[in-house]
Amino acid sequence: MVWALQAIPGIEHLMAYESRLNYFIPGKPWISLCLYNVNKFPGKIIMDVLRTHPFSINGGLIMENPYYIDPDHWLAENAPQFLPDRTGI
Repeated sequence: MVWALQAIPGIEHLMAYESRLNYFIPGKPWISLCLYNVNKFPGKIIMDVLRTHPFSINGGLIMENPYYIDPDHWLAENAPQFLPDRTGI
């Protein structure tokens, strides 16, 4: 994810994208890994990453992430414009 450190249009919405992936990935027949280099990203971004991922790998172990926030709540608080339209229209 080091590419995310570049000035790419829309990069300011990366965490909204990461959060929204939680609507798409469950039940799929694959494993998705987001790799962030903790030596290159500021601590605030790493904490935002943790808030948008239900699991983390720590010390080689896959663990439920205690910092995870459900995407409905995370998006409502941080990026309401990216909440899914559930009106059915």
